[in-house]
Amino acid sequence: MASYEVLYGLPTCRLRAFKVGRLAVMNKGKPSGVGIPILAYALDSPGGMFVVDAGLSKRWAGGGEVHMGPEDSPSPGTPYVPELDGPTFAEQLEALGIHPERLVITHLHEDHASGAAALGLPLEASSAELDRLSQPGAAAKGYPVDELEGVATRAIELDPTQPLGPFPATSQLAEGVLAVDTSGHTPGSISILACIGPAWALICGDAVYPRMDQPDSPAFTGALRLRRAFDDIRALRPFPAHDTVVLRSGGADGWLGEAP
Repeated sequence: MASYEVLYGLPTCRLRAFKVGRLAVMNKGKPSGVGIPILAYALDSPGGMFVVDAGLSKRWAGGGEVHMGPEDSPSPGTPYVPELDGPTFAEQLEALGIHPERLVITHLHEDHASGAAALGLPLEASSAELDRLSQPGAAAKGYPVDELEGVATRAIELDPTQPLGPFPATSQLAEGVLAVDTSGHTPGSISILACIGPAWALICGDAVYPRMDQPDSPAFTGALRLRRAFDDIRALRPFPAHDTVVLRSGGADGWLGEAP
């Protein structure tokens, strides 16, 4: 699978972005007025209806305790509050009559995974990411250990014998849906690759947000792999986890691409 030719055989999917909370940046102990959106996605594919990432749970309705930007974030030490400032992802899907069959998480940090329990699906993540969730001190690294207790999990095993361009390992999740290794932001970070008509979508979590002052860090190296993929495939489009532009890029019904 090292050749990109495999992409040209992927069937068409459609993709929809959802705002599932925000990170409210603090300044001297008070809200600064700056809020970074948190996004999750629904991916309607021939292999079933996926949701990618889960956003914040109801625990964060109206905010909560102040967190500090971790060392592997673009702004380490920046104080922020995870805040659910609207309905949960599960509530939004229910209101639209979207019934997902599978839940895949790009990585298990709180703003991506704490809403997983409400979706009522087994949580699928890379085996490396699930291992990190189970390690002592995971909560201090931003993993919602308590909120994921009791949630069924399923490991995605990435195959290093099946690379794809700069992505060192892949896994076919279903017809038309690939998981690719985009480790860096966390050791087990993955992205989801699918065709959405005239373009390919890469749902990439936080893999596009490295620290620019650490060119030797895993996150920076991982972002360079993404850059190479975007250079190689002119029709490849990133769909990251914290981008307001994505929320405005859907059609009249919010979907990108055609129904499979």
